[in-house]
Amino acid sequence: ISWVTAANGNASTVSKPGTDNTVTVTSEYRMVPIAADNGKDISCVVSHRTQVKPESFPLKLAVQYAPQVTIVGYDNNWYVGRTNVVLTCQFTGNPVPTSILWKTMSGEIPDTVQITGNELKVLKVDDTVNTTFVCEVKNRIGTTRDQVTAIVRDTRLPEKGATTGSIIGAIIGVIILLAIIGTAIAMYRKHRNNKLNGDGPPKYKPPPPKKTNTNTGNASYAPVADNRPLQNQHYNIQSAEPVTDLDAYHDDVEGREHYYSAAPSGWDDPGNNEVPPPYMRTDSHPQDDHRGPIVNRGDSFVSPAMFV
Repeated sequence: ISWVTAANGNASTVSKPGTDNTVTVTSEYRMVPIAADNGKDISCVVSHRTQVKPESFPLKLAVQYAPQVTIVGYDNNWYVGRTNVVLTCQFTGNPVPTSILWKTMSGEIPDTVQITGNELKVLKVDDTVNTTFVCEVKNRIGTTRDQVTAIVRDTRLPEKGATTGSIIGAIIGVIILLAIIGTAIAMYRKHRNNKLNGDGPPKYKPPPPKKTNTNTGNASYAPVADNRPLQNQHYNIQSAEPVTDLDAYHDDVEGREHYYSAAPSGWDDPGNNEVPPPYMRTDSHPQDDHRGPIVNRGDSFVSPAMFV
């Protein structure tokens, strides 16, 4: 047997053998009751090997005591002309007090005093309230009183200003608050910049790479090294003209143009538009050359000169 409680006391246990091999166990918890123990919990816990779990018997203490009385509200600054000051009689007791009585040590309640239950209100402070006020509370157990002496001053006491510690604490609190606000603003701006700049992968598909055309037949292809003035080039034009076999071309080739009888010295055949650099025209586009009348197979014609 054990006791569980917050009340101060001492436990004692006595075992007494009984008939048929039984034992009688008696446990007592002795304490001096005080007003503070009223309403506290106390439990008697019984444990035995035949039990699945200990069995508890809870109780709540009910301590009866005379009223405990305290007067609050006096601030030691009652000055002449002050209005509406209040004294409050606070009390506890068991059983509940049935009587509350205000009185003064002089025996008479001043005319400027108003009493309502446990409150005493001074409508206007003057010399008549310069006395001792008593609050007396009674219940079935007894009667208890408390008193306070009011001192009336001619002038009011200066109000207490804020202490240095309070000022320093306020400054530190403001600094911490500003630091928190600054940190929050910085984190918000960083988050917004990250969203605008985009730390993650791009949300759009980049365009595919352009295919480089290396065909030498492209009209826009012009070797850089071949754009040189003609007068700086020297070639040997004394060699004999090579023999050409014009019959190797087929007449029914679709899309091929004929040679021109009045064509200038050069290459006018679009199928052979790759002109060597020394003979590239600089004054006009090769496609702008004047073409003569078409010469059919079997007619007389003049073959363009070839330079090597």
